[in-house]
Amino acid sequence: MENGPTGEPIMTFGEWISGSGVAGWIVVLLTIIAFVVAILRVLELRMSRLAPVGLQRALETAIHGGDLSRAAADAAASSSMLGKLAAAGLRMSDLGLDEMLANVERSATRESIALGNRVSNLSRIGGAVLLFGFLGTALGIMLMLRITSMTPGAPPFTDLAVGFSIAVSCVALALIAAIFCFGAFFFLDSRVTKNTIRVSEMADELQYLTAEKRARPAAG
Repeated sequence: MENGPTGEPIMTFGEWISGSGVAGWIVVLLTIIAFVVAILRVLELRMSRLAPVGLQRALETAIHGGDLSRAAADAAASSSMLGKLAAAGLRMSDLGLDEMLANVERSATRESIALGNRVSNLSRIGGAVLLFGFLGTALGIMLMLRITSMTPGAPPFTDLAVGFSIAVSCVALALIAAIFCFGAFFFLDSRVTKNTIRVSEMADELQYLTAEKRARPAAG
């Protein structure tokens, strides 16, 4: 415990959290995990990662050149969403444009669900943070009341106030962390939908180019 400018004792952050027992440190750990998960999801949902410009240009060049097998190979070799969606459509190039677009849509749905599930981890962490925050507060109050009951005489009001503030600090931290978790979840969830639509439109354009390229020799 440190002393303030006037000499009064000031509790450190660790001492405040320790007053809630193990639950307080679990809240801190979950908060750190939530922050790391949010950063990873933000990086994962960048358009430069979902639909690399180099891959898009390579596929367009191969399709315009009539080398559909190369386009399919380049798409399949990419781990990006655009690569997966384009590969799904190109695999159906022999069956016509409708089947190509339908397979792109099915692949986009799978990718969107997978991304959404990873983003949903933030809401799960937020729920866990709240539970451990209330648990820490409950344990802190129980401990404070037990110590108070074992103390002879009526405890000073200041001691009770400090005890309650220490106990409530756990749920306060949990609420702040939960607000961050749910806020990040809603933001990233909308980004999943928005970016999935954008990448799907790119993949659809590639399917239209493929179908047009395959139709030209037949028309001639």
